[in-house]
Amino acid sequence: MVFGGAPGTKDVTEQYDGAAWTEVNDLNTARSGIGGAGTQTAGLAAGGLVSAPQDVSEEFNGTSWAEGNDLNQARYWGGGFGTQTAGLYAGGYDPGAYSATSEEYDGTSWTEGNDLNTARNEAGAAGIQTAALYFGGAEPGASGKSETYDGTSWTEGNDLGTARKTGEGFGTTTSAIYAGGQTQTTTEGYDGTSWYTDVAIPGARYGHGGLGATGTAGLIAGGTPPGGITTVDEYTGVTTAAEASDIDFD
Repeated sequence: MVFGGAPGTKDVTEQYDGAAWTEVNDLNTARSGIGGAGTQTAGLAAGGLVSAPQDVSEEFNGTSWAEGNDLNQARYWGGGFGTQTAGLYAGGYDPGAYSATSEEYDGTSWTEGNDLNTARNEAGAAGIQTAALYFGGAEPGASGKSETYDGTSWTEGNDLGTARKTGEGFGTTTSAIYAGGQTQTTTEGYDGTSWYTDVAIPGARYGHGGLGATGTAGLIAGGTPPGGITTVDEYTGVTTAAEASDIDFD
């Protein structure tokens, strides 16, 4: 499922069944730079940008979005992890500063936990509330750093092979993918310890969405070159990233 985004400010939500995209009910607050978590029937959207950073969080029940309790710190381009009842939102951009803040969600309220070691936004995110991976991003320069979260503290691990920002990731702390970013087609995989070069994506893009609960089956959707693109690429975990059906933002 993808929701919100730019150019402009979107409230659109679409779901993918492995073959085609279907538009469902919109977000209550149109915004870009949202941190997403959960599933198609129990989704979570936190933070984002309208004309200023947002503290809004919304829950999706498979049909409609309902506004829940706000984040403690308004920000955008942070990373979303976990589920609707055990979520995590880390990093991002707070007015005038890159954020190291991480907050946990219990299905009702957000509680601030321990900070990232390096404040940054536009990073890749993978994993769950008690086993999260946050990688790359902007400090403001492109970052190669990766950190893991155990439910209490963030620990810095091995760096990406290529420092970058505005790429997108999916997977777990032991099997993750980071694809694209800036003008790159580069993909890197993570095995729980180190990053390695994986198959390139078919076309350079950044600011896209990344979806997938494992590092062997996921997809990236939308993004930029300027003006926005509708292209979707699937990752099979074998040797190719095959182009799938396009998103329709009508």
